[in-house]
Amino acid sequence: MLIYKSTREEEGFLQFAPNFILSKEKAVECGMKEFFDSCQNIARSINSMGGIHEEELLILKALMLVNSNNIIEQSDGQKELKDNLLSLLTICSASLSGSSADFSMLHTQNLLLLLPRISKTDVIMRGMFKELNEQIDPRNYFLIEMIHY
Repeated sequence: MLIYKSTREEEGFLQFAPNFILSKEKAVECGMKEFFDSCQNIARSINSMGGIHEEELLILKALMLVNSNNIIEQSDGQKELKDNLLSLLTICSASLSGSSADFSMLHTQNLLLLLPRISKTDVIMRGMFKELNEQIDPRNYFLIEMIHY
């Protein structure tokens, strides 16, 4: 969602919430440069492919959740769910774009190519939080819970 919100802002900022925008300078100051750069690269890619609709974003999130367990052998239900989500993404992209079938298929493929980069960005963020974990006051339950999930 962070990257989706940041595609609407001018480059050089990440929009975490309507009232919280992080500049590149602050990201560097906070030790978040690698995370910031990774998010900005993804946002640029989304902008260069014509943007992403909120519906497409929700389907991509669902795909990430379905793929989140690293089990090689998936159940029939998981395979069916994944196939349904991929079909839904294709149909959604085609209906929202209003363009030719070839263009909407290319758009869908570009969306799917974002998933490994988003996963890499998640790994960067988790590594950052792992480093900071000992510095967080244990009484700050909500922050600790947010970091771990």
